[in-house]
Amino acid sequence: FSALGGFSVFVLLCLSSWFFHLAEVIPDMFLVAWQDDAIDQETNWYLAVWLALTLGGFWLSFFSRYTWVAVTTQGARTLHNIMMNCVLHCPMSFYDQTPSGRIMNRLGEDQMQAEFTTALNFEVWAITLWQVIDQLGVAMASNYWVVPIVVIAIVLILPVRELHRRTNREIIRWWMLSKSPVFNLYEEYLSGVTTIHAFGQEHFFEKRFEAALERNLEWLMTRDATNLWAEQRLCLIASLVVGALAIMMVLIPDKSSAAFSGTALIYALQLGFSLKTTSYFAVQIEGVMASVERIAEFSGLKQEPPWQMPGDVALVEAG
Repeated sequence: FSALGGFSVFVLLCLSSWFFHLAEVIPDMFLVAWQDDAIDQETNWYLAVWLALTLGGFWLSFFSRYTWVAVTTQGARTLHNIMMNCVLHCPMSFYDQTPSGRIMNRLGEDQMQAEFTTALNFEVWAITLWQVIDQLGVAMASNYWVVPIVVIAIVLILPVRELHRRTNREIIRWWMLSKSPVFNLYEEYLSGVTTIHAFGQEHFFEKRFEAALERNLEWLMTRDATNLWAEQRLCLIASLVVGALAIMMVLIPDKSSAAFSGTALIYALQLGFSLKTTSYFAVQIEGVMASVERIAEFSGLKQEPPWQMPGDVALVEAG
């Protein structure tokens, strides 16, 4: 958060994501008012206002996305400059003791995760979280009897999301730990390629590299199985909310108009996708934040003191 400019800047970025979704919701709500003739105006007036809201929504969406790009790019540049400056000024003992694969991993994969993947995951998570909030808000506004069902759904979502989070955290840790040996073996093979070919040991080193790569890719099956497990349960909970809303609209009709109730039902049908997307990107954020922590570790390395020749002291004293 300090690289972005502080926690307050991050909160403003999340609010800009809400503007992105409001750009979709406001024109729809205005169409509901147009259908019910709630403002008692002519058709041309409704059409002009709707076009203005649509155009304003386009610029609001552009502002939201541009804000994320501008702020996160500056934050990624700050992280990169700090880590690169520290690595370049480390003493030679650091390079003697640290495997080259680890350094390549930090400057390559981890830096890419911090510069691109982390910012993208945060943005998508913020957008989908606001979608869930708006969809539940519209559903409760259309029929207040659905509020207890929403509360029960939230109680059911929390343990599913926590179990998904803990499992995915271990999967990401598995991936991170098994990735550095792949880089290390690759660099080892390249640096000693002439010796390996001279002794005819190509097959031995190929087997070592393939085994390390296979071990690194084993996490994919576990990740996909975990995501599908959480997705099924979140979609089931969302379908219960949609079913309860539809039943209550029929059995306990509210004062809401048919157009607003239909819009609320359409928004509620998207709840399953929004829930699974929010949960998925939430755990992805926690996973990629490990790369940011690893970069922070390299950003605090012991630095080599500046070189000083014996003549420098004499020059300073003479000055």
